[in-house]
Amino acid sequence: MNKITKNIFKGSIIFTIGQFSAKLLSFLLIPLYTRFLTPQDYGIAGYLIVISSFLAAILGFGISEFQIRELADLKEKLEKKQKFLFSINIFLLFFTFIFSLLLFLAGDNIINFFNIKIPFSPYFIIIIWTIPFQILNQINISYNLAMKEYNKCTLKQLLLFLFINTFTIIFVCFLKLGALGKITGILSGNIFYFICFFPISLKRFKTPDLNLFKAHIFTSLSFGIPMVIHQIAMMIHTSMDRLILERFVSFSELGLYSFAYQIGMLLQAVTLSINRAIQPNYYELMKNKNSKFKKQQINGIFKMWMLIIGSISALGILWIKEVIYLVIPFQYHNSYKVASIIFFSYFIGIFYFYFSLPLFYYKKTKLIPFITLIATILNICLNIILIPQFGITGAAYATFFSYLAQTILAYFAGIRLYNPNYPLKKIFLYIISIFSIFIVFQYDFNTLEFYFIKSIYTLFFSIIFYKYIKKFLNN
Repeated sequence: MNKITKNIFKGSIIFTIGQFSAKLLSFLLIPLYTRFLTPQDYGIAGYLIVISSFLAAILGFGISEFQIRELADLKEKLEKKQKFLFSINIFLLFFTFIFSLLLFLAGDNIINFFNIKIPFSPYFIIIIWTIPFQILNQINISYNLAMKEYNKCTLKQLLLFLFINTFTIIFVCFLKLGALGKITGILSGNIFYFICFFPISLKRFKTPDLNLFKAHIFTSLSFGIPMVIHQIAMMIHTSMDRLILERFVSFSELGLYSFAYQIGMLLQAVTLSINRAIQPNYYELMKNKNSKFKKQQINGIFKMWMLIIGSISALGILWIKEVIYLVIPFQYHNSYKVASIIFFSYFIGIFYFYFSLPLFYYKKTKLIPFITLIATILNICLNIILIPQFGITGAAYATFFSYLAQTILAYFAGIRLYNPNYPLKKIFLYIISIFSIFIVFQYDFNTLEFYFIKSIYTLFFSIIFYKYIKKFLNN
């Protein structure tokens, strides 16, 4: 196995373990929190956390993503790297705290203007001062990802999760502060993490002259601001279906759809873990001057990536019904058909991440918001058309077609910058094979023959997966 592939395997495994550990711990904490938080508390805290995430995405300017890209070029240039890190961290430190101060001073009037029922003090004050720490902590964690220090990156993510939930347990369960305790725990955990790790990162900084500082900030913003638009569009893309469903279906059906969406996001969690590992290695590989070697490696990694994600998707589609029936209460059983559509939609959508990598490498991120906005507009239009006729199934198919459009647009935008000659026939055949599974197993046949065919499919994908991974490891 070559160095780059080894890095991707290592990073993918570590990130996946970290992601699922955090999700499992979150799941285990639900019974504890529900004993101390009323539904109203959950509603207030959930609303404020959404606002916090929205503002953090805007005020972070996508600089966290730019750091990963830029350090691929500066990795071996110590002094330039130190000056770049100083520039982005000090800019975000001062900008976010000044903006939070302005919000703190004017926030009460803003809340009254929009007639928001949640009091500005203390709820919004806590959220306002959480944002700078969230942004700076994310920059700190993404540095280790950019340097391919996967163990440190995952450890830091888990520590931040543990800090937040430790303080939350103290404020919610012991001090019984309700929703206020929930958001205070998030602020306290982020501050504690910042105090622990930001002073250490100061050792990586070196002060640049004013012109270089301004150049770093300008370059970072020109790369990152389109990413802010992209992130906002993605938030709309992933939430608009539920807003439209609320007007046409019962809360019971809306609950089934939300549950199915959460199941589909398990595939997304694995995908994002692999993509985070691929990203810095892809940037390193693109600097290689041997064109033939570069294309071979990129296609080899792509085939491995497609096989892993495709196998997980196929197995999920095959057995999602049985898993839901075995471990989930009966009132959620009807969600399995929607869950399989969401699973297949995510499988199509994840090709977008790989196809869009040249846009990040060549710093053409201005194209990304256009791709996302087109997919989002298509998603909204299809939801408006399909939901009144087909309910939650229509919403699921709207998700599929919008992700398909996003993937196709990313493919054509990406190959204009760099075309590694993707094996299109293999991609098409692999997608068709999984699509055939999706179509066939939408039908509910509870017969021995049906489960035998499922088992054959499972064995088939498992053998392909094993042989390909073995071949890769031997190489």
